[in-house]
Amino acid sequence: MSNTAVHAESAVSPDRVLGLGNAFWVSQMMSAAAHYRFFTLIAKGHRTAAAIAKAAGTDPRGTRMVLDGLAAVDVIGKTRDGYTLPADTEAFLVEGRPGDLTPMFDVHTNLVWSKWGKLTEALKDPEQVRQYIDLDEAQAFFPRLVRAILPLGLGPADALADYLGVGRSRKGVRVLDIGVGGGAWSMPFARRDPQSTITGFDLPETLKESRTIIAENGLTARYRFVEGNLLDADFGSNAYDFVVLGNMCHGLTPAQNRDLFARSHRALVPGGQLVIADMIPNDERSGPPFPVLFAVNMFVMGGEDVYTLPEYKTWLNETGYRDVRTFDTKRSHSPVIIAAK
Repeated sequence: MSNTAVHAESAVSPDRVLGLGNAFWVSQMMSAAAHYRFFTLIAKGHRTAAAIAKAAGTDPRGTRMVLDGLAAVDVIGKTRDGYTLPADTEAFLVEGRPGDLTPMFDVHTNLVWSKWGKLTEALKDPEQVRQYIDLDEAQAFFPRLVRAILPLGLGPADALADYLGVGRSRKGVRVLDIGVGGGAWSMPFARRDPQSTITGFDLPETLKESRTIIAENGLTARYRFVEGNLLDADFGSNAYDFVVLGNMCHGLTPAQNRDLFARSHRALVPGGQLVIADMIPNDERSGPPFPVLFAVNMFVMGGEDVYTLPEYKTWLNETGYRDVRTFDTKRSHSPVIIAAK
């Protein structure tokens, strides 16, 4: 081997590929830290590993190791005085804050963990993981998921409702939220428009959690709930000003999406609008990272795919929509798609 080759090899560090290859270490540390409220405890003034372990009831040695690991990847900070929280951790990983994502790291990571462990096998035989929209599994999975992901939708949905003039130029709006879940994509409509009527549609088991979350937010009077399966439900005709699909389309095939768009079109009043919020990669599927990586999540979960904007536009045009446009909420990885009847 030449001296030049030796020098080139020695000048390249393995840190980046090691970090990516062991990224699950970080996800599991964040999940455990969220479960034991480490971030919240730091926010409340517990600054040392010993103090955090005592308050959390966790092993002091393991607690110190996890906290140091999180500090090494900048999830938290560490000074001579103890552990600190960067601005984004303070905003999203402390319980009780509007953007609190601790349930997602506590619950969601473990919900999908076993599936991701089968990626190698799934690449050889995808059929072994194709259970994502099995009705029995969905009834158990989604009620646990909807509360965990609630904060991810509330901010973008509020920006959307403001953009659409809800509560200002548009009052008394009638909204059909298909796959209502925790209500993330319709509660901002209800908050901004006291005269609004929201129909939350979902599976029976999921709606039990939906009712609880809506009640906790004081919005029960503006909601009515309808049980059913979005794959074959009749949503009526000329009944709604808005139909909202919040993170529904990635779980469906192209044919199922076209069918859902057609039934949603019938449900809208003339001039009504379909709203689609989902993980939308660029046309080349080279980014943004979250939508592209989420496609792999769908694969290991036995689901479908993320879809590009041209694909959505084709399906919407085929099912009778006009004036298809996007709105960047500035609070999400992907724009919201808006299409008029």
